[in-house]
Amino acid sequence: MAWVVYWPVLIALWSAFSLVRNRERSRYWRVGGLEAALLLGIIIGGGVLTAGGNLSARLGRVLGLDTTADVWSVMGDSYTFPETIDMEVAPESGEALIEVFNLYGDVEIRPQPGTNLSVTADRTIRASSRTEANRLAGEFTFHVTPRNGGILVQSSLDDGVRPAPREWFRSSLTLDVPANSRARVVNRWGNVIVHGSIPVETEVVHGHVQHVN
Repeated sequence: MAWVVYWPVLIALWSAFSLVRNRERSRYWRVGGLEAALLLGIIIGGGVLTAGGNLSARLGRVLGLDTTADVWSVMGDSYTFPETIDMEVAPESGEALIEVFNLYGDVEIRPQPGTNLSVTADRTIRASSRTEANRLAGEFTFHVTPRNGGILVQSSLDDGVRPAPREWFRSSLTLDVPANSRARVVNRWGNVIVHGSIPVETEVVHGHVQHVN
């Protein structure tokens, strides 16, 4: 339900309507008690719905809020920066454990022959201008690093200092993994799509897990 995300637009519409109506009656902008109560009701009601949808995965799905909702969904511009990482995975046991940590965006796991791991990250940044987005993109990259005998895939913003609110940075990940590997995916705000019969352990807070054969 789009109104769960875009309810702040009602405030702008109310302000424009009230301003036009009051200018017709007087040169001063006056707000009556009923109008003030209506505005307060919109703010409280919208805030409760958005907060409830964000805090509860079940309520979020009922309200149609499967992805993160914030003021940048209504204001600001989006800039996309694709990134691809390839590396050779050669586990001694013949089975690789690939761990993925993502906060905002979908994660797709696809099997492929061989021992190569390919990660495609479509990074989306909310910014006021292309210049600001380019600057922030340099601080929002994905790393593929060895960890506990396996491989860890996560962004630079989740293991260090963040240059801006984390909600401004979203990433959709596509991983082409060795067919004999297994994966563990932690995705807070987004869906997880698994192709084939790869064993995948998932932890999804706001989203769905889909298996595609």
